[in-house]
Amino acid sequence: MEIVPLAGSIELAPAMGLAERIVDLVDSGRTLRENGLVEVEEILRSSARLVVNRASLKTRYGAIQALIESLRSQGPVRRGGTACA
Repeated sequence: MEIVPLAGSIELAPAMGLAERIVDLVDSGRTLRENGLVEVEEILRSSARLVVNRASLKTRYGAIQALIESLRSQGPVRRGGTACA
């Protein structure tokens, strides 16, 4: 087995003969289906996190709090049938 890092539209790699399988982060799987691919195995689930270093939290507290409130005001995001907070 050889691991070849690709960037961009990796869904095209199997059709171009560059790979038999791909590992990709997907939201709904729509792009995979549009390219004639199917999910074989879920390797892991992931979620987004906001990380702020302590110095920035002290020096840019207002801006960071505004960003956090803006994100919270959007409410939970639904992706692939799962509610994410």
